[in-house]
Amino acid sequence: MNRALNYNGFQYLYFLQDWLDNRLKLRQSADEGLNVASDSEIPDFLKNATDEELNYLADSSSKFRTAVENALQSKTPFADNLDKLANQSKEYLQVIGYFIDKYKPDFENLSDDIEQLQQEVKSKLANHLSISLYETVKESLKSISKIYQADFDILGLKDDYYTKRNNINSKVSNIYERDITIYLKLFIDNFDTPIYKWSASAFSLFTLSEYYGKYGSDKIVREICEALIDNANSYFENTQILSYILDLYEHGEKGLREAEKFIKLRATNSTRFKNVIGENTKTLIELIEESENEWRKEVSSIKNINEITKYTQLTTNDLSNILSVSEEKLEERGLLESNEHLTKLLGVYARGYDMFERSDFQHWLKHPNLTLDGKIPFDLLHTSVGLEEVSNTIGRIEHGIPF
Repeated sequence: MNRALNYNGFQYLYFLQDWLDNRLKLRQSADEGLNVASDSEIPDFLKNATDEELNYLADSSSKFRTAVENALQSKTPFADNLDKLANQSKEYLQVIGYFIDKYKPDFENLSDDIEQLQQEVKSKLANHLSISLYETVKESLKSISKIYQADFDILGLKDDYYTKRNNINSKVSNIYERDITIYLKLFIDNFDTPIYKWSASAFSLFTLSEYYGKYGSDKIVREICEALIDNANSYFENTQILSYILDLYEHGEKGLREAEKFIKLRATNSTRFKNVIGENTKTLIELIEESENEWRKEVSSIKNINEITKYTQLTTNDLSNILSVSEEKLEERGLLESNEHLTKLLGVYARGYDMFERSDFQHWLKHPNLTLDGKIPFDLLHTSVGLEEVSNTIGRIEHGIPF
């Protein structure tokens, strides 16, 4: 089963159904004058398909188109229909994938097709939209190029497409079958979700451009454009992540452990995660190690009680109770160096901040935790045993162990 790579077929969606309908009619009719879409508009590999295969593809495409038309006519927001529409898109794209696997089309030069598709949609919508909304459509159509860039540039499928795609699929399957954390499994399972939503949104916009008088409104155009941009960005990010994971996989078990930490970082600290994937001058392992060491640097820079309270958001009374020292003693020089409990306390906060957004960690500290038998983590900070329990709980989260 292909767990990681989709077959988006986006360059065919706009005209495929009419071509299929007409092609099948032509094969069954002696009327040479029948209006048939130009063969130049359809990939060569579909011309070689059997009638049975084309019927199957036409049926799948028709179901997808019907689902799109239903979504366009729905009174509920487009986003509310997108999950259901994405499931139909998935089925359709899997059928496209069958043809791609069997007939192996050339995917080397799609830029002209993409540009032509964008121009057609824009020209058909131009007379229906305000200038600002038309600009929104133009911006959303850039997502087509972003999908292309994700597949062919980031995943490296531009040359020797099928060999590279099969190699990636093999590696991803091997990763999935290993004893990996839930974070990594969920990422692999849901890698393609944005492309299914994007394809459903793209086909919706293509349909809308063709039948604006029937389905169109400013509201539905804006909602579709938003879905196009959001899901293209999500898929682009997913391909970046997959590329990193595959690089780490080359480092064996150590690399997989780092990959798990990387995916965990995405789930627990989105800000830091985005900083990591935004960096492209160092290896991912170096970046993750920097991320893990960052809290140690933060702690080492803390020099006095004011900096401690600011960093932990604890009051001096809180610190006094946790450390079992008077508030006056907290002001003494050298407290940080001499008080081992304070050093461990700051380490727990640093690890927590590394795992969560700071506000989220503060919330986590103050609420009952199942792993701690319903105890509140903050209430355990005043003893060495309690600190260790809280630290171990953070570690369980860090390594994706259910809690």
